[in-house]
Amino acid sequence: MKLLLDGHCIETEARRQRDRLVKEVLSSADEHSHGPGVQRDLELLTDFLTSTDFRALRARRTELEGSGLITVEIMRTGDGKVVVIEEQTP
Repeated sequence: MKLLLDGHCIETEARRQRDRLVKEVLSSADEHSHGPGVQRDLELLTDFLTSTDFRALRARRTELEGSGLITVEIMRTGDGKVVVIEEQTP
């Protein structure tokens, strides 16, 4: 899942996206109308938000503090860990 950090930190954007997905799921007429990707992304963001020490993450990687424009990807590794990969923002 890709997140665009533009004036806010990675934690804030992850929370915003999780909240958006929760609203999408709750507003769906039935369980499958929103597609399987929504549920997968919601689980990924929830795991990311509950398992990450954001203060330490921002201290190690200052570009995630939200002072600039950057795109990051949050993904799961083969062993189930959630990781953040930076990408260049055009």
